[in-house]
Amino acid sequence: MVDFIAYDSAIYILSPLLEKFATYIPTTITKGMLNHVHQSKAKILSRRERGEQGRKDFCSYLFEMQDQMKLTDWDLTAYSNSMIIAGSETSATVLSAATFWLCRAPAAYEKLKEELRSRFTSSSEITSQTATFPYLTAVINEAMRMLPPVANGPPRLVPKGGEFVDGVFVPGGVSQFFCNALHSD
Repeated sequence: MVDFIAYDSAIYILSPLLEKFATYIPTTITKGMLNHVHQSKAKILSRRERGEQGRKDFCSYLFEMQDQMKLTDWDLTAYSNSMIIAGSETSATVLSAATFWLCRAPAAYEKLKEELRSRFTSSSEITSQTATFPYLTAVINEAMRMLPPVANGPPRLVPKGGEFVDGVFVPGGVSQFFCNALHSD
């Protein structure tokens, strides 16, 4: 799944075979996608140039494996693109959903508050090994179940023969992405 999202996002614009489908995508979306890909590349290459600065992060492991896995700068771009999407929109979606549902369920909010506030007497006691909260984990899992934070899912294809989507005929074999793009103008 990660490979699909990464390559779908980073290589789509660059592939001559897919350029013929660009007419289905509004220019503003195409420009935005291309801008995001180039920003992802700039961010990952800038991070590589800075080198290690204390503790390791996700990129550190990619850079260590780059030669062994024969990763090009565009491969790193694809991973960077996925990390940017996964680390921003998905987190915001889960936190928003959790906040929404906790506000609607005062008993669940009180139970979570009790679990969090009763566990430690100071912030210095909190470490990644001690910060295990069963109810918080359940709240996060439930928020993800109620509002899955997937920014880009696997493609769905229009069946052979085509279909009408909101009154617009879409030919068979076209992906869901293009169907969505038809309605964005």
